[in-house]
Amino acid sequence: MGFAKPAGGSKFTAMAFFKRPEVWVLLLLSAVGIAWVLWSDGANDRVREEGPTKEETAQTEMTAKSRFVIDERRVAREEDHFILRLKVANDEASHLTEPLPLNDSTVKLVAEDGTTVAPFYLPFAPPAVLDPEVGASAELRYYLPVSQATSALWLVIDGEKLSVKEALAPSESAAFVEKFPEGLEVAVNGLDWQQ
Repeated sequence: MGFAKPAGGSKFTAMAFFKRPEVWVLLLLSAVGIAWVLWSDGANDRVREEGPTKEETAQTEMTAKSRFVIDERRVAREEDHFILRLKVANDEASHLTEPLPLNDSTVKLVAEDGTTVAPFYLPFAPPAVLDPEVGASAELRYYLPVSQATSALWLVIDGEKLSVKEALAPSESAAFVEKFPEGLEVAVNGLDWQQ
C-alpha cells in the first residue's frame, strides 16, 4: 500500500513549490519588511547624529524664556481637598498685546497622570484676567483632591507649562497632608511645598 510515483520521477519537485502565487507574495512581503526595518533603523541613526531639529530647538528656547511666572503658592486643606491659590504674573519676556482671560480655554492645572484639576469656584469673584503689562498678576484657585497630593502638578497657561509641584513618593502622602492644618491657609515655597 504505497503511493505511486509521478511519471516524471522526483526530478525538480521542489521547483513546483515556487509555482504557487502565495509563495511569491510571501517572499515579496518578507523582502519589503526587511528593507523597511533596515531603512528605518538607518533613518533613526541619521536623526540621532544630526542633533535636535529646528522645532525642538524653538521649543527649548521658548521654555527657557518663560512668559509667565508663579509668584506665590498658597494651600489650605478643607476635609479631603486642598484649595490651591496661585498668583501668576507676566515676566519680562511676555509679549502679550492684550489682556489674557484666564479661563478653561487658556489655563489648566494638570496632574502627573494627565487629569485636569478642577478650578475652585467663587460665585461672586470676577473672572481672572492677566493684563499685558510686565509684572501684572492674576490669582487662580484650584480644588485639589488629597488623593492627588503626591502627584506632580503643572500649570498650562496659554500653551506654556509651569511647574507647580514635584511628585512625592506615595509613602510620604500621609505626612505631606498632615503638614497642612485644616482650615488654615499656608504659603509654600518651592516645588516640594516647604512651609
